[in-house]
Amino acid sequence: MPPSHPTSSLFALSREVLLEQLGTSEKGLTQEQAAKRLASDGPNTVRDEQGPAWFRRARDVVTNPLVELLAVLGTITFATGDMRAALMIAGMLLLGVVLRYIQEDRSLAAAKKLS
Repeated sequence: MPPSHPTSSLFALSREVLLEQLGTSEKGLTQEQAAKRLASDGPNTVRDEQGPAWFRRARDVVTNPLVELLAVLGTITFATGDMRAALMIAGMLLLGVVLRYIQEDRSLAAAKKLS
């Protein structure tokens, strides 16, 4: 049985106490214990995670503080009538968002290849 409190430090426990909390021994699980745990917990495998959907990744890219700051500055610049500066800020904003999305997409693909 796992420790009762999630923040308890397993490293601070003695070997005997740790084995007791985990419900095992120094020799490991018996066939019967292993079968019971397999039935209750399932196989000991790594989950194949799909990763976040594209719209969640896009939302995360857009909700970046730098992007939000540029959006506010662009809005203020547009409201004051400086169209050239507002277009420059909008271009920087768009370029930053697109590049970050592409970079994160490539990073996720590379990480998936490693697993």
